[in-house]
Amino acid sequence: MKCVIITSNNLRHKAFAKMLCENFDVRMIIFQDKKYDSQEALQKESQWFEDCLDWRSPVSNVTCLADVNSDAYVSLIELVKPDVILTFGCGLLKENIFNIAKKGTINVHTGIVQSYRGVDSSLWAIYEENPEGIGATLHYVDNSIDAGDIIAQRKADLKIDYDLYDVFLSSCVAGFDLLKEKLPLIENNKISAYKLKDKGKLFQKKDKNDTIVRSAKSKLRKVLGAYLND
Repeated sequence: MKCVIITSNNLRHKAFAKMLCENFDVRMIIFQDKKYDSQEALQKESQWFEDCLDWRSPVSNVTCLADVNSDAYVSLIELVKPDVILTFGCGLLKENIFNIAKKGTINVHTGIVQSYRGVDSSLWAIYEENPEGIGATLHYVDNSIDAGDIIAQRKADLKIDYDLYDVFLSSCVAGFDLLKEKLPLIENNKISAYKLKDKGKLFQKKDKNDTIVRSAKSKLRKVLGAYLND
C-alpha cells in the first residue's frame, strides 16, 4: 500500500515519519516548516525522540514553505498515486488533497475528539480536569476539523511525574502506535470506521494563554492521579 505523509518538521513529526518509513511503503513525505514554540519544547522532544535527531528521510521528500493545498503539491502527490495519505501536525487540508488517495486521508489527533478538537487537547483536558479526554484518535480527514469518521482511539501511557509537555508527547506516541497497528487492517479493508456522535470543543492557538497554562500546571498531579487510578 503506497503511502504519502504530510506532517511538519519538528522532532515529534520526524518520529511519526520515521516510524512509517520503517514499517510501511512510504513513497513521499511533505514536511511543512514549523518553528518550535519554545526552547523547552525542543529540549523535551530531543529527550523523547533522541533517535530522530540525525534522522534523514530515505524517500523523496520536500519542505513546504507555502500552501500545501496549492496545485503544485496536488500534482506532486498525484504523481505518486498513493493508496493512503497519512497526516500528523500539518495544516488544514482541502478536498483537492485529502480526496486524492484511494483509501482516503488518515490523521493522528493527539486528543479524544468527543471532548477536544483542534490544538492543545491534552492541555485542555487537564485544565478542565477531564482525564478521559487524554489520549489519541485515528480518524479520516474531511471538511471538518478533527470530526471525520473515527478509526480507533487509545489512552496515553502516562506517569505521575510527567509535566504538561510529557503528557502531550505521550499522546503523540499513543497515536503513532495506534496507526502502526491499524494501518495493515486498513490496507486489507478490515476496519469499520464510525461517525462521531458528539463533536468535542474546538480549540485554537489563540484560546491558550499564560493563565490557562498556569492553571493546568496546578491541576496536573490531581488529573494524572485520577487518570492512573481509572
